[in-house]
Parts: sequence; C-alpha cells; structure tokens
Amino acid sequence: MKVAPSEHVLHCAVAEWLGYQRHVVWWTVDQTALHGRHGATLKRKGVRAGVADLHFVLPGGRLGCIELKAEKGKQTPTQVEFQTNIASKGALYAVCKSLPEVEGTLKGWGVLKERAA
Repeated sequence: MKVAPSEHVLHCAVAEWLGYQRHVVWWTVDQTALHGRHGATLKRKGVRAGVADLHFVLPGGRLGCIELKAEKGKQTPTQVEFQTNIASKGALYAVCKSLPEVEGTLKGWGVLKERAA
C-alpha cells in the first residue's frame, strides 16, 4: 500500500524544486509554531494564520498564492478566509496536493514556460 506524502514532505519537495527555478519569485512562512513565546513574537511581527504557503509575483505584477495540502488535506477556515480576501482584490489562488499540480499551476499562470518538445 502506497502512503501519500505528508504536507511537510510535499512542502520540502516543492521548495527544493523551486530552488532550481531561478526566475521564480516565491515566499513561504512556517505558521505551525504560532504558539508560546516564539509564536507571540511572530504574531507581533505580523505573521497570521491562514496565509498561503507560497506567494508569486506573476507576469504583469499580479499576485498568485498556492496553498499546499497533503492528498486528503483540506483548507482551514482561516485559509478559506485568506483566499476569499485576496481573490476579491484580484489575486489568484490555488490549492495544490502534488509537485505536478504546483508546476501546472505556475505554467497556467505564466510564471513557468512550457518546455519545447
């Protein structure tokens, strides 16, 4: 029986892959530690729950955000709220559950070029 990768494993794979995409602008914040003294410090610095895992500047200056989820993962209410908020301002948002989905999303948004056959 094949075990689906965790969100952490997916996130690491995407970060490694993006490291090879030199023309891609991306950003990520680990929000799992928003508790205790460190969490309080992060909150004071403006880190908020629900913000997408990856942010990209798209051609033309538009914002695109990707939320990474494990195969059976679902968005939290704060993630849905973030999605609704930025989409209402014209940003693009996608939930991706695999590296091929991330690559396809970025190609669809014009961030990555299709490879010539």
